[in-house]
Order: sequence, then structure tokens, then C-alpha cells
Amino acid sequence: QRRKTVIAVDRAGFVGEDGETHQGLFDVSMVQSVPNTTVYSPATYNELSKAMYNAFYKDENLVIVRYPRGSMPDAGDFGNTSGADYEVIGNADAEIAIVTYGRLYFNAVEAIHILARKGINVKIIKLHKIKPLTCGAVEEALKCKKLYFFEEGMRSGGTGEGFASKLLENGYSGTWSLTAVDGEFVPHAGVTALMERYSLSGEKMANKILDEVMQ
Repeated sequence: QRRKTVIAVDRAGFVGEDGETHQGLFDVSMVQSVPNTTVYSPATYNELSKAMYNAFYKDENLVIVRYPRGSMPDAGDFGNTSGADYEVIGNADAEIAIVTYGRLYFNAVEAIHILARKGINVKIIKLHKIKPLTCGAVEEALKCKKLYFFEEGMRSGGTGEGFASKLLENGYSGTWSLTAVDGEFVPHAGVTALMERYSLSGEKMANKILDEVMQ
């Protein structure tokens, strides 16, 4: 029998000084194979509020809302997200896109600003609902020649791999890159240091794209 259950997952992603045993990096991969499950990974307070509303009053079965430790960064106008299942941020006609979710969205905003100053036009396909993946997000990605997925979680079985599978099923012919934690336990360190170490900071995102575009 199906029962409505809502699980709030605190400390999603890197947790810094909480220590190696507290890193919130395995939940997304773990629930991907659970049927009838909805997973939200909000980036802003507004999105968190909408995710909780949907979880209690709209969605059915098992609903998971995951959110990181700490406060919401200031992203100016880019912080005014709608809470839709997915959003396209930046120039919708850009042929290069960063695909991400959760607080990495703010790092992606920093990255597209860095790249814009160098004359490289990149948009963000921002996921709010990461399970099930929204068809519109996949369709938006199919329009791009280059896709860069950045995930604050495990590479194996994560949202990035699932998204890539959907692209291949739909005949995607562009290039795809996935940056995530790959097959290791993350050591004790500050969140900022871990973002740098695993190439998930805004500057590291921008450098990865810049290096490939300039080749």
C-alpha cells in the first residue's frame, strides 16, 4: 500500500566542518532506483517554500526535499528564481549550457558572469525537481552543442548520469561533461575548499568551459 511520506534531508552536499562522516553526498544516488519517488533540490528560500508546499499538498507517495547547511548566497536578480521544475537562466539562445541543481546554481551564476566577460555566452539549465526529470529540461538541453553538468554529489547513479541517459535516448549529438564526486569519501574540510578541490566552484566551472572552448 502506498503511503504519503515527506522526508526533509538536511545538510545536503558538502558539510565542511561537520566532518567526513556527515557529508550529504549519497542520498540522490540512493533514491534514484526507488519507484514513485519525487525529489526536490531547491537553491533558494522561495524554492524551498514551494517544494515543501508541493510535498505536502500536491505530490503523492514518497517526496524528498533536500537542502544544504547554511544560508542562501546573494545572487542579485539571479536569486529571484520561480521554483518551477526547471528554469533556463541567461540567454536562452546560448549553445553552451551548465546543468546543475541546489546551491551549485549560485556557483554556476558566478561562472557565466566570468565567461561573459571573456565573450563566451553560456546559459544555465537549473533543475529544481531532480526526480523524476522534467521532459522540458531534457528538451532544452538537446538544443545545446555543449553541456556541462556539475553535481554536488556522487557521480555514480546521480542525477547527472540519469540526465545523460535521457539525452542519449533522445539522440543527443553534442558533447557532454559531468563533474561530481567520483568513487571516494570526501575528507574533512571547509565547504569553500571542497568546492575548489572537486572543481565545483564558480571559477573552476568557468575554467573548465573556457579551456575546452578555447582549444
